[in-house]
Amino acid sequence: MLAAFSRSLTQVLLDAFPPHRHYPRAAFEQPPMPQPIAHFLAQSLKRRVDVELHATLEHVESDWFQRDGEDVQQAYKALLMVIGRHAQIPATAWEGMLAEACTQVVHHLVQPVPTLCQFVGDDAGEAIPEGTLRRRLGYFLAYPYLGHAVETYLGHKELAALSPTQLQEVLRRVDQAMTGEYGSLDWVRLLEPLFVLAGQVPAVTAQPGIPVPLLATFFEDKRRPDLAALVTQAQQTQGLDALLPDALQTVLDGTFAAAPPSATPVVASPSRRPPTPSGQAPASDASVPLWMRFREDGGSDAARSAVQEAPASDASVPLWMRFKEETPHAPEPMAGPPERPGLQHLEAAVLGPAAAQRSWFIEHLFGGSVEAYETVLKDLRSLPTWQEASRLIARDVFRRNKVNIYAEPAVAFTNAVEIRYRQRAS
Repeated sequence: MLAAFSRSLTQVLLDAFPPHRHYPRAAFEQPPMPQPIAHFLAQSLKRRVDVELHATLEHVESDWFQRDGEDVQQAYKALLMVIGRHAQIPATAWEGMLAEACTQVVHHLVQPVPTLCQFVGDDAGEAIPEGTLRRRLGYFLAYPYLGHAVETYLGHKELAALSPTQLQEVLRRVDQAMTGEYGSLDWVRLLEPLFVLAGQVPAVTAQPGIPVPLLATFFEDKRRPDLAALVTQAQQTQGLDALLPDALQTVLDGTFAAAPPSATPVVASPSRRPPTPSGQAPASDASVPLWMRFREDGGSDAARSAVQEAPASDASVPLWMRFKEETPHAPEPMAGPPERPGLQHLEAAVLGPAAAQRSWFIEHLFGGSVEAYETVLKDLRSLPTWQEASRLIARDVFRRNKVNIYAEPAVAFTNAVEIRYRQRAS
């Protein structure tokens, strides 16, 4: 059913976004493209462009001109900035990238832990560097508490990488802790992104809503076979092949209403409210999906204890509980900070073409300090492995300056540094 659902969604979106044209980001970040899929496509496009720019432009030099000339460097940086702004998915690649985005997003919404482990992990079973973890986890918009928990774990343990087994254990522990006390309304809200996708693929079942097999798989993955059995029973006894939000809440209420007195009650809090009459959510935040409100609530007490917090000196609030800030996009080319002798050569060695974003990086990652920026680049240039480099970035950039690791400048900086090591390895 997962495969059929993904194929149906892909076809619906191909009808709306046909593969006979190129797609810049603005062209696919509009209705009816679902936001989680548009986000995945945007991350995929950014990564591909970063790789293409480094491969194409890094070695542009000749004895026929002086590449080190100041005006040449400024023109070079301006070119890179413009190319980045005009990134697009070619028509020849559009169908494949859209199908991949639909497949990954659907699997992530239904089975987040195994999907993240497969997508983020190394095929050879090797340890996954911290920078790679951050970048790949950032492809997925839903369930942000999972990515924040991994970052907190890495920071507390001062680890530069995680093995696939460690990653799975952290994700599974946090996912179960976060949902361990859920009531019926909580489950309905958590599933809201999947309900949105299901509304766009009516051909999968004869009835509107999330197909029951997907719901059963979702609850099995959450280690709740009792709820999986309940929705399957509703299909068998009531002929419900798919469930809308109100119907799902009604089905789940049959179990929760019958819970023994000793069972943990559903606490009336911002993240766990008892169901209201007719299955309507409270008006105060009914329009906000539960997976987005975790950025405000911080989740349950059980989830807080599932992952130990980072040292108090890093922040007063654990990273996975912080609100996800609005992230600025790369600015237009402008006059940067005062030029420092040798800085251009240092940037070229460490960041490659991304050096064109110097002002952006300094403003958003280094608190406006050119000295701090230069110090980190010098340290990175001396490190022989990506594991060492990613650890330094996490310590001396993100934690020291309280940077949101999923902000666009943070992702761009990490990608630029990582590509240098990948090119060495190849």
